[in-house]
Amino acid sequence: MEDNDKIILKRKINRDGIDVKPAVILSKSLDSVDPIKENTIETEDNTETGDSGSQGTDIYLSIENIINANLEIFGEQPFKGILNNPVLDLDEENTKATVKQWMSKMIKTYFTYDDIDAAEKNLKNNYIRLKAQYKNSVTQRQKLEEMLITEQQGKKTLNEKYDELAVFKYKLQKQLNSMVPLRDFVQISMHGNKIGEYLLQLTAELSESNNPAATVFIIRLCKCIREFQDIISKGAGSEKELMENVYHWSISFLHEVSGMYFTERKNIMNAIGRVLSSYFENYDFISPEDSLHVDPKIHDVRGLGGKTVKEGKSFLVLRKDTRQTVLLAQITTE
Repeated sequence: MEDNDKIILKRKINRDGIDVKPAVILSKSLDSVDPIKENTIETEDNTETGDSGSQGTDIYLSIENIINANLEIFGEQPFKGILNNPVLDLDEENTKATVKQWMSKMIKTYFTYDDIDAAEKNLKNNYIRLKAQYKNSVTQRQKLEEMLITEQQGKKTLNEKYDELAVFKYKLQKQLNSMVPLRDFVQISMHGNKIGEYLLQLTAELSESNNPAATVFIIRLCKCIREFQDIISKGAGSEKELMENVYHWSISFLHEVSGMYFTERKNIMNAIGRVLSSYFENYDFISPEDSLHVDPKIHDVRGLGGKTVKEGKSFLVLRKDTRQTVLLAQITTE
């Protein structure tokens, strides 16, 4: 074959002296034409212009696309090692080629037009697939953002309604306090009860403070005290059985007043403990909120364990003579 032939067969010998399979090299049609300066490529039969259907110009674009795709995925480093392999040395002039130059030479040497065309089609198909996935992800993100906005708007509406209800509740509480003075309510409800006299002393201060939590606490306490009186009136087979009945009553009572915090709560709880103890010869009822720190000897922690007592769930029961714990005080902590 002559030098001007468009297809040249080359044979390379590797380091072990073994022939490498001859490769078809697109010599003149790919090496001698600058894709930027020239817009035509000669073929054996005719000359094709570099329009959208031109194989010549398109083949350069395909090679460039293949190189860029590989470098974007793998980077240059893996190809530098191959570039320095003497078996794959394609540099006939012994000049230092860049990775892109070497890859371009490699594709021109070992790839046919069909190989390049197939690779280009795969790149296009992958691009279309990735573009569709990206479009789908954008759509999904937009939907999620819309859902988040809707949720935030709903939360804002609920918060506004909650604030309105809180104001309404406060107004109703003030009306209740003005319609039925708390002191009069306690005096009627607790008439003849040991704890009534002590509560009357506190309710004067509570009425003036208009503390909704304290007001509801006292009202529910009056209700629970009447239930306590019923337990005492019915009696039990033994003092121990009566003590256990009152202990279970304390669980019900503390459930009724759960979450109602105010300054005088601790003093009232201590007073209730003294009143309960006065009905027993051998047992003392101690407020579960009397101590600040958790003590495993007297406390039964419910829920997540903390270091300080937050709220009582039952009274503590001790023996009066030995101060031995009979029933633990159930508490929540923080």
